[in-house]
Amino acid sequence: MRKRNKHWKKQEAEINETKILKQIESKDMRFSELQQNLSDMSPTTLTEHLKKLINRGLISRYWNEDKKANYYRVDPKSKDQVTGSLGKYEAIKFLRDIHNPMYVYQEKGKMRVAAFSNVPATVNRKEYEKKQKAILSKQALRLLNLFVKTPAAGNKMALVIMLEGPEE
Repeated sequence: MRKRNKHWKKQEAEINETKILKQIESKDMRFSELQQNLSDMSPTTLTEHLKKLINRGLISRYWNEDKKANYYRVDPKSKDQVTGSLGKYEAIKFLRDIHNPMYVYQEKGKMRVAAFSNVPATVNRKEYEKKQKAILSKQALRLLNLFVKTPAAGNKMALVIMLEGPEE
């Protein structure tokens, strides 16, 4: 039971820190602005996560002389790391929002392609999956070959394409 609680606390901390980073990624903000935009987070929790992000070197706090206030911003040295983390978060969030999922996986050597899609309730699932797998077999590895070169030893690379149909 204790391990599970630890896991959820860690996951919640990651989500809260990601929310903070999303807020200040493109605009420096005061604590009060962050608090207003992140109203689901208590001031104590917000302070705790800001300190952790500062200690990890992802954000910095500075004095704005013109506005006579402290501001938070993504540390310029960590901008690429923060942008990458936020992109990864958005991809994971996108996958979590796929309901009634279908999963297709294909492997060729060290290249692997995975596709997730929701299966519309109005179609025959088996037929739909068969068509999607055929499309993946023909196109996905070809697409991956166009965009991705073999990464250096020990590195991993992912190409994520997220598509969403129009609102109903």
